[in-house]
Amino acid sequence: MYDKKTEANEFVADSVDEAKAAAARFYGVEVDELKVAVAKEGEVSGLNGRAALVAYPKSVVPGSKPGDDGGGRGGRGGRGDRGDRGDRGGRGRDRDRGRDRDRGRRAEGESRPTLEASGPSHSEEPVESTGSAQGELSEIGKFVLGTVERMGLGNFEISENSEEGSDLTVCQLRGAAGTALGSGGVRTAEAVQLLANQVAKQLDVSGRVVIDVEGDEDERESSLTALAGKAADRAADSGRSVALDPMNPRDRRIVHVALRDTDNIATMSIGDGRYRQVLVVPEGASEYEEAQSSQA
Repeated sequence: MYDKKTEANEFVADSVDEAKAAAARFYGVEVDELKVAVAKEGEVSGLNGRAALVAYPKSVVPGSKPGDDGGGRGGRGGRGDRGDRGDRGGRGRDRDRGRDRDRGRRAEGESRPTLEASGPSHSEEPVESTGSAQGELSEIGKFVLGTVERMGLGNFEISENSEEGSDLTVCQLRGAAGTALGSGGVRTAEAVQLLANQVAKQLDVSGRVVIDVEGDEDERESSLTALAGKAADRAADSGRSVALDPMNPRDRRIVHVALRDTDNIATMSIGDGRYRQVLVVPEGASEYEEAQSSQA
């Protein structure tokens, strides 16, 4: 039976020490027995001063089965057959949906990985979930495929391509699991993206990974609108522009429209290719006039 404690998991808390302590409680080990990758400031948006990290016990080979010695994995970041893929680390974003619920858990001393807490609701018994690769996948694509399979969200197709004119690797998911990820709010897909980017770092892969999923249009619009509002608040409070992660044109347009009538805030797209970034610019920032002109 699949056991989350044989995998790397993401933990979010008010400080790095608290996140490490939560990970230690979850795995039932001491903090110094953990292997930890801490997200640097600016890598994960929406944290509002909180800390995010990915951790697992040093004694555990991510992706191994209980009682397995992990010998089926070939080298760092290697993959065996589909059943042996590791969920080692990742990059993406924390989102604030369900924050009150998470704070309640922390107050009670309970720790749960972010993916488990933020994922779309489904029964405890996972449904069959098989990913079908459309074309060749790199190690990163294979990692994403294995991670989503383990989430038990249904069957899906996955394709991978490099965004022309940028350093982005785009993993596009379509099918039941892709829809479920997209309908779980921005935070759910971004959690997978966070893990994938941490794995890319472990494998010394340059550039960034983008997870592109579909979902319920109304729910995704609501999640992106909330994300836009939080980014605008951060920009206004800091006086500095806030760059969101790369998005497809549909999602970028939702963010632009959501902030179009916000006082003292302008938005503009930056970068090249299909998956450009939205820059949320407060009045007084150096990009403000350019952003205003782009909205005209």
